[in-house]
Amino acid sequence: MKIKATVSFVLTLLLLLAFISYNKLDNAVLCGGIGGSPQNWIGHAGAWVSVCFFHVLGLAAYLIPLFFLLRTLRSFVSGAGRFSVFAGGALLILIGAVLMFGLAPEPFSGVTDYLGIGRRQVPQLAM
Repeated sequence: MKIKATVSFVLTLLLLLAFISYNKLDNAVLCGGIGGSPQNWIGHAGAWVSVCFFHVLGLAAYLIPLFFLLRTLRSFVSGAGRFSVFAGGALLILIGAVLMFGLAPEPFSGVTDYLGIGRRQVPQLAM
């Protein structure tokens, strides 16, 4: 059980590092638009994962490593609870965050412009 939790913790940290080091030019590098290697700290794998998550979930993608971290830390405590209950709650929070960012994108347009998943000039297109 401890080995599984440790592996989960390491994978969570890698995912968090991939999200933190996301660069909007990584998508162009991955698709062959420009030469070079991705700026992501985790390399090509981190760039692919972060591009996919940010393009599908927008800023709500930052919640994914948080959920994994909470679940991993919870597994070190006895009586960790059922995974299905945790996964259901995390999914509902994630859907709520996606809806919140989708219904009121204006406050987040600067961040999404920086990440390359929205435009500051057209805040309605922020993710």
